[in-house]
Amino acid sequence: MELEYDFRKYQLPNGLVINLINKKGFKDKYGAIFTKFGASNLEYIKNNKKYKVKSGLSHFLEHMMFYLPNDTNASYEFDKLGLYSNAYTDYDKTCFYFSGSNNFIDGLKLLLYTVYNPVFLKDDIEIERKIIIEEYEMYLNSLSEKLKNTLNEHTLNTHPHKKQVIGSLKTIKSIKYRDLMEAYNTFYQPKNMEIVIVGDNDYDLIINTISDFFKDYNFNDNIINNIIIKEKGNNKFRKIIKEDVNIEKIGFTIRIDNNGYKGYDLIKYEYAINIINEIIFGYSSVFYNTLLTNEL
Repeated sequence: MELEYDFRKYQLPNGLVINLINKKGFKDKYGAIFTKFGASNLEYIKNNKKYKVKSGLSHFLEHMMFYLPNDTNASYEFDKLGLYSNAYTDYDKTCFYFSGSNNFIDGLKLLLYTVYNPVFLKDDIEIERKIIIEEYEMYLNSLSEKLKNTLNEHTLNTHPHKKQVIGSLKTIKSIKYRDLMEAYNTFYQPKNMEIVIVGDNDYDLIINTISDFFKDYNFNDNIINNIIIKEKGNNKFRKIIKEDVNIEKIGFTIRIDNNGYKGYDLIKYEYAINIINEIIFGYSSVFYNTLLTNEL
């Protein structure tokens, strides 16, 4: 069966952008909301005052967003609806999403309620801190993660990608309630967020559901300007990590400037770089097969 695709974009009066991708005949449905707040957002100016963000704060905040009023949890509530839910943080955004074939409108309401009704209790913050520290230590025990992080750390000087999305052990331990609230009140505003809906949906029902949700909400008019931290200088390094492993790993990095591309042009540029990487270093490349032939 051939699927029909239709894309529409709306913006609510509060600034929230809604992206609707309609797929006729598509059984499963997908809903996501993301804020333009990720691990790269380490400095910003709000109302003419400069703020600094602790490394790993966006990831910590992601964890806290699943706590709901009345001592319940968003994951549990999505499960009751028969919907899968999850979240992730990368360098330029934090995303919360759900999917399923039934109860989609109820899931959409729950997604909005989760994001716009945060509960940051002291005990919950400490519970998540322990979980995040365990996650951090798990990465330390992963050779692949250690290799990737070492390459980023030594290749970059000032760029935010030098630091891990999860932050450092020091910053994870230092994040406090006021840090979470400041970041939430700054970045979790509709004008800094977008929603993506995919599936065989009723456009009007989706728009009306989201619009109705915001009728009783008021948001601040703060003007936020993110400070883009640019890379400076050049690095050359060679480092050997000694571990007791079955398979040795080797990695190297080539630092490539984005040439000022933004938006869709940046996505196309990144895809072009990935294709070049695959041609030169992928499983079908001369480089890879030479290594294989020489048992390296």
